[in-house]
This record gives sequence, structure tokens and C-alpha cells, in this order.
Amino acid sequence: MIRSNGTSAFILLSMLAMTCACRNSKAAHALRAGDFTITKKPIGNLFRFGIIEKIVVPELTDDSPIAEVSQIAFDKNGDIYVADLSSRGIVLRFDESGKYLSRYGRPGQGPGEHGSLRAFDIDGDLRVYLISDTKIIRYSQACEFEKETLISYFPGDIKIVKGGLYARIFGTRDSSGGLGPAIKVYDLGLAEQGGVSHFDPRLNSYKFLPRSSVAVWKEQIIFTDIYDLAFNIYDPRADQTQRIIFPNDNGRLDSVWKREHFVEDDRSHIRDNIHRFNDVYSFDGIVYLTEIDRKRNEVNFWLMDIDHRNIIVFPLLDIIGAATRTSASIHFETIVGTYENGLVFVVEDEEKIQKIRERYPQFKDVRFGANDNPALVFFRVNGIS
Repeated sequence: MIRSNGTSAFILLSMLAMTCACRNSKAAHALRAGDFTITKKPIGNLFRFGIIEKIVVPELTDDSPIAEVSQIAFDKNGDIYVADLSSRGIVLRFDESGKYLSRYGRPGQGPGEHGSLRAFDIDGDLRVYLISDTKIIRYSQACEFEKETLISYFPGDIKIVKGGLYARIFGTRDSSGGLGPAIKVYDLGLAEQGGVSHFDPRLNSYKFLPRSSVAVWKEQIIFTDIYDLAFNIYDPRADQTQRIIFPNDNGRLDSVWKREHFVEDDRSHIRDNIHRFNDVYSFDGIVYLTEIDRKRNEVNFWLMDIDHRNIIVFPLLDIIGAATRTSASIHFETIVGTYENGLVFVVEDEEKIQKIRERYPQFKDVRFGANDNPALVFFRVNGIS
């Protein structure tokens, strides 16, 4: 397993594809994997840690069909923002009951328009920020285009915290191949303010990328590695990063990462053997992570209480890509995000909604059919102690 002390550019370049070593490794009381108590439980035990709190079916109008829920977010008024990134390239806003309110983003080449939409977030003034493959765009809540800035990298997620916008970098367009930041930092006027951690330029040829890699936890930024089973906690106030790496099966790839350049066989070998976190979200002090182990064909998800050093690991899928979950008692399709109390998962199957109604009679009147938008199921987690 590759490890780093974050003190040398040489080590930063030689470790994994995504070296997320600390910009400043002198943070006091740095966390380590060994500081956590890790308990494994069957996936069917998940519902012992909480309850389904509500189900929202976003209203279907001529302007609001959702082909795929890619990302969700909530503003301070409780409105729900649903991104359909791959199919329609838009963000839709609904009130807390699911009534359609407005939409943001439109494909095109002009001001306020975008090519391939990657992610979005909302600031405290209810402005909506979209990031595409070529620009960051800011809209008012009333859907008025306000500002945009061009970018010269291939982006992943964006997150806003404490007046800063943090944009994850998954590739560069810089032919020099120099070492740059893993996360670019902007103010909310879209002026660049610097960067966080380091980006390995070999990633330009490595395309097996995490789905959701940045979260906000207690006004700090958590971002996952692309290679290791590790995540990083960046504190904007102290300008310090802690990197926590857990035991993983990536040691067999060490010889590949030592090479200066990748060939096609290297990329395939990495993709087929990678062991890392593939998603990260947070809610109420809890961090949710999806662990993917390609060699073992396993996916697990983690609920982590960082303050109390406690982790519960649940197996999520028997085999990567399989449609059958490990337990019929779990009636979700995909976890797409979190809300203030827990997890939000998507249900598109009438039979699954019926099973939820049977278990939770308070939802017997929820209307849902094959021609509706996907249902958003809000699962309150009551703690993991």
C-alpha cells in the first residue's frame, strides 16, 4: 500500500494517480485510520439506524421531466434542486412538497450556456452555480444569468463553503503536464483564489473516475482520492489538509504508478484492480462513503462519525453492476445525496414504493406511477453509535 508524508514533491509525484497529500502536513492531532473503530454489519441492518422520513415525487410538467437523477442539493428555504446532468444537462428546482418552480442551465455555446454539465451547487444567497467542461456559470435564483468564467481543466464536482467555491480537477488541458492543484478555489464572484493539494498529470490518461468526490463537513472540504482508499479533510481557515488512508488492495498496482507514462494496458489493469472510495456525501456530522473494490467485485458503503471515531460498513452490492441488492429489505435504487438528517435515495419502481407503503403505512397515500418522475426517499439516520 502506498503511503505519503506530504513533505516532498518527489513522493507526491511517485504515489498513485491522485496524490492528495497535504499542502501543509503540520496539522495538530492528525487523524489516522487506526484511530477509528470499524464495525461491519449486514445491509439489512441499515433500517435499525433510522426511518424513512418522507417521500417526495417531483412534479412532472412540460418543463420538468427527469430522465436520471444525477445530483441533488437543498437551499436554506428547503427547496430541492435536482440535476439531470447526462440526459438533459439542466438543474430543476422544486419546493419541499415536489412542486416544480424553475430550471437552470441550457446547452449551447453562448453566454450562460454550456456543453457537458458536470455538477452544481447553491450559495447562501440562493444563487446557483453550474460547472461544465468549459466554464463555471452563476445564475440568480430567479434563473437570470449573472456571470461566467472559462476554465482550462476537466472538472468534477463543485462545493461552496464559507464564501469559497471549490472545483475538483479530474484532468488538465495544459500540455506542459506540470503539477497543479487537485481543487481550484474561487470566490463567489468567480475570481480564482488558488488551489488545494496536488494533481498528478498522469491522470489525463486515466478515465475511471469517482462519481461524487467532494463534500462539505462542518465548514471543511472532504475530497476522496482517485487511487487509494483514502480521503482528505481540508480546513480553509487553517489552510491545512489531513489525509486518512485505510488498508486497501492497491499494492498490486504499485509498479504501474512508478511509471512516468501510462499505456492502454496500464489503464485497463488499474481500472480492473482499483480499490477506492467512489462517492462521498455528508449530513449532520456524518460522512457517507461508497467503497469500490474492483478486484473483489465488491461495493460497500460506510457511515462515518469522524468526531467519535466510529465507522459502520455495510455491503451494498454482491457484484459490481449487479441489479440485485444483498438484501430484499432495502428498497432503493441509488443513493444520490444527503439532506440535513440523512440519506436520499431514488426509487423508479412502483413495486418498491408499494413495499415501502407496506412497511411504513404513513406513506400509503403517496402517488407514484411508471409515468412519474423518480421518487426521492428521505431516510433519517438517528446516529451510528
